[in-house]
Amino acid sequence: MCLISIRAVAKCSSGPEIGLFYADPSGSSTWYPLWPSVPDTISLPWLTEGEIWISAFQDYDCSYHYQFSKNDVLVASGPMNHDWLLGTINPITGPGIYDLCAGTEWYICDRHWTIVVTDASEITPHCKLELRALLGGAAINGPNSTMRTQLRLTEDFPLTEPFTFMGWTDPTSGGESITGSMLDSTNTQPVVDWVRVELRSVENPNEVVHAINGLIHKNAVVTDADDHGLVFDVPPGFYHVAVRHRNHLPIVTEKVLLLPYSFYLYTNYQSVPVFGIDTRMPVPGSSNLALRPGNALLDEGPQRISYAGLDNDRDAILQRIGGIVPTAIVSGYYNEDLNMDGVVKYAGANNDRDVILQAIGGTVPTAVVVE
Repeated sequence: MCLISIRAVAKCSSGPEIGLFYADPSGSSTWYPLWPSVPDTISLPWLTEGEIWISAFQDYDCSYHYQFSKNDVLVASGPMNHDWLLGTINPITGPGIYDLCAGTEWYICDRHWTIVVTDASEITPHCKLELRALLGGAAINGPNSTMRTQLRLTEDFPLTEPFTFMGWTDPTSGGESITGSMLDSTNTQPVVDWVRVELRSVENPNEVVHAINGLIHKNAVVTDADDHGLVFDVPPGFYHVAVRHRNHLPIVTEKVLLLPYSFYLYTNYQSVPVFGIDTRMPVPGSSNLALRPGNALLDEGPQRISYAGLDNDRDAILQRIGGIVPTAIVSGYYNEDLNMDGVVKYAGANNDRDVILQAIGGTVPTAVVVE
């Protein structure tokens, strides 16, 4: 059963606060602090298969009261409970305008919030997301969490997103393109490469609701093809977020985000859990995590990285350079360029074969990492 509760928290030192507590169908729960990071009026879609309720509590040194109404009709009132688990006020029973008022006296409203619950089809689709991610193949060791950008200087760097050609398609994305000026070396945060960002369904993390093929920059910020922030044409609600790259293993957030109120996501943070096996790799010299590189050969099903055996990624590099002379090199924009320096190398300094070996652990060549 889907559960959402809106919890008002009265702290005497700073005044009441409000947040959302959401438990998705799998039982995973997430706390969303909303105040003071969002306005007093909060718009939410009505979830027909879930339950929504308002809950209020306060610190033990506080004496706050609340009033709760729907469509200007008082539903409940009284002192806030000190135990938030016991602080249930009243369930939200459907679309409508709900008002929660908190004050030091029952007749005083020091602070109030309006929760507008609307049929999802009636909400204007417009959700922003500030996203950061690191690509392990381009990541620079050290605490600054930046990436190399020389790949954009290759003559064949695509001005149109590469994912449609790879078969990563959905009805909401495809064909995003840039101009050559976007790859200008004078940009303060140059482009590293194309990435694909997908909003996934709460009920099924494998179902794509909306996607944007965008650009990842030196400072880990992901933008759309116009170098603007990511804006998804979806109504406010709960979504998993997936980040995909052509030669790195993808990730999907384990916990859902409430968009647009959870407006930022930094997947390089260890505090952000991912769905299934966490395939991210630590960036040496920092506390950050990066998407795992080494996926030179794309698989039809779940993506995997392997150094030996059938359909391994190491052989893909050898085939790209001609398959005969291991010291040969090929310059350009290729999936086999795992360290993203614009050159495919099988042997020698800064070769791409070592990226695979490091990605599977560095010691057992028969090991395999699967998304």
